[in-house]
Amino acid sequence: MPPPPPPIKRPAASLKRPAAAAAAPAAAAASSSSSGRSSVTLEVNYEGRIYRIFDVTDKTVANIFERVAKTVDLNADQLEIQYKDKRKWIQYDDGSSKDPALKDIKTWTLKANRKDSGEPQPKKMKNSQAAPTPLERAKDWVKKKNCQAPKLPTSYNQELLHRKMACTIVQKYLQGVQAKALGKDGKFSLVGCSGMKGIGKTAMLVHSARCLVPEGATALYLTFNGGGAHKEEFLKSLQCQEGHKDYAAAFGHMLLAACGVDSCLARQLEFEDCLDVYRSLRGLSAEAFVVVFVDEIGDLEEMESTATLTALMRRMDKYPGQLAFVFAHIRQDILDKCATKSAREVTALHLPALQLDDWKKVVGINWQKAAKEHAQIQQLLLACSGHPRSLVDGLPAALVEVPNLLTNPDESSLVSAMDVIMNKCKFNEFDTKFMADIVPQWFDFVDKIDTGTLARDGVLLKVNGETAAQEVELLHPLILLRWARKMCEDHSIPHHLQQAYAADAMVGPDAEKKMENIMYHYEALLKKCVESKEFTLMAFYCSRHIGKKFLNMTVKAHLPRQLSLVHKVDNFQNIKEVLHYLKQGFIVVSQAHSEVGIEYLSPFVCVDTEDLIVAAVQCKFVQASCAWADMKSKMEKATKDLKEEKVRFFPVFYTSVDQNTIHSDTFSDGVYFTESDLFTFTKKLGILRLHVMKLGAKLQEKYPWLKQAV
Repeated sequence: MPPPPPPIKRPAASLKRPAAAAAAPAAAAASSSSSGRSSVTLEVNYEGRIYRIFDVTDKTVANIFERVAKTVDLNADQLEIQYKDKRKWIQYDDGSSKDPALKDIKTWTLKANRKDSGEPQPKKMKNSQAAPTPLERAKDWVKKKNCQAPKLPTSYNQELLHRKMACTIVQKYLQGVQAKALGKDGKFSLVGCSGMKGIGKTAMLVHSARCLVPEGATALYLTFNGGGAHKEEFLKSLQCQEGHKDYAAAFGHMLLAACGVDSCLARQLEFEDCLDVYRSLRGLSAEAFVVVFVDEIGDLEEMESTATLTALMRRMDKYPGQLAFVFAHIRQDILDKCATKSAREVTALHLPALQLDDWKKVVGINWQKAAKEHAQIQQLLLACSGHPRSLVDGLPAALVEVPNLLTNPDESSLVSAMDVIMNKCKFNEFDTKFMADIVPQWFDFVDKIDTGTLARDGVLLKVNGETAAQEVELLHPLILLRWARKMCEDHSIPHHLQQAYAADAMVGPDAEKKMENIMYHYEALLKKCVESKEFTLMAFYCSRHIGKKFLNMTVKAHLPRQLSLVHKVDNFQNIKEVLHYLKQGFIVVSQAHSEVGIEYLSPFVCVDTEDLIVAAVQCKFVQASCAWADMKSKMEKATKDLKEEKVRFFPVFYTSVDQNTIHSDTFSDGVYFTESDLFTFTKKLGILRLHVMKLGAKLQEKYPWLKQAV
């Protein structure tokens, strides 16, 4: 490479180019704006060291001189800069038409020299007077600018409820890392907590940072959440890197940005250098144990989050006893995938919902009193289903915004309260279209939804149980309830969902009235969600007690094109009218309730014969036991007209009978529900007042949290 030409001096008083060449940058700027070119990177050789300056968007001469001068710690008028064009080095301000500002390249290679001022320069001392390295300049920046290490969030000071097991896991893990106890194949296991929005991942990390790090260790908390304001710095760093992306370095740049270090300076450092600057800021030795709690890494795209997880864990393996990471991700499957890909174990911190009655510990006596006086308040509390942010943040905020909520919970107040809770929980991100896609899949019992999909979307709530068998997975009932209220006048699915919830609000501990309303609206909802699909009666009713001849009977639901799939008649005496509506696909309900032994009729079409087949439904929710023979006798009388019309039918008995099973001879003619069967059938609606007020000891024995919720 030929040596550069002798430098041409710039006037010290100004950074502007000569008038003859002043048009070039303007033309370049116009060209850049019209073509939408991205920013460029400056690669500067100054006194034998290479400096990279990222994200240069203003390509005027003045800005280039200022950015380079800032990087090499000189004043702009002390510099002269050359750029490389093919084999020649050309002075940047000599008026040449071949100016770098006109080149469409991502990286400009520059050479910078200290301008000869005509005054004698002091002799350079060996080594000690050499230009400072980027690491040295970053440490100097921290001192001069009085930078501060990022602090823990202050909004997570409340007591952690039911997280003892997770806390123990984190504490033991960090103690093991500090003792350099590497796991399988000399690699540390990956530890992370997962769960839906608002389940307590951030609270868990902040509590761990405050209380669970070993003695002598230093805790650091960083988040990729938009509120943390540093995710953009991470992405900008990746964008500025050419070729292979260094995700660990980008994370280090994000760390230094959180400390207040200049971005251009930080991006010249490797991850280890960034950690060195942080240690210097905190006054830590090079061997000090730093525990980094990384929150909301799932806010990155999947590829970026897995690459970052992998890169950071490799650094942890490289520095045993000096560095540890604990992650929070909305998706456990990503944590699992990352661990498997790098042949390391994963330690999962599963965070289920709190106990259903934990709202009593969080919001106090006024809510307890209101829940006893107003069914709608109890329904709202059950809809929260132990979701931490709903309880801790949502309910108090709702009471502030809706002061009359506990004394006069009318429709308007309840809707407003739910909107406040949804906003606090960030559930308002789930728009109408999203719910319109998800809800039919949730209730579809033919092509069952993969709950992993709901977990990835952040709407799957796990209701807490002491054992895995006691856990129940729910599409967050509050999201369902609010969506149903919002859309009930537009579509059949939210219409019947809302009607089922409205009926549940009428449930009392002694009254049997309104029970059938829940069931026929729920049946209508299920039918709409599998419209045009074929299914077995066993799949529809999913009871353990169903006659053998119905197990594999394949049917389908032909439905009317109307908002409501339920038609009410005065009574069932006009069988011709009843059959007319059944053949159209309506569920037919008697308003008079004059037919003892039957509440409503629900039609299906037999796939093999195309014949109408009708479920004759009876609901019995008062007694702890059932006189099955008496119920069957009453059903026999009530269905006499169907027999005379030669309509195929079968009985369905919804009961709250408190027994584990029914003798097979009893249910051979139809479908029978005990309280356990009924809960299994209807739990997709969420935890209903029906479940906690009408069902008995056997079910509460299986799910103790139902009793606690009363």
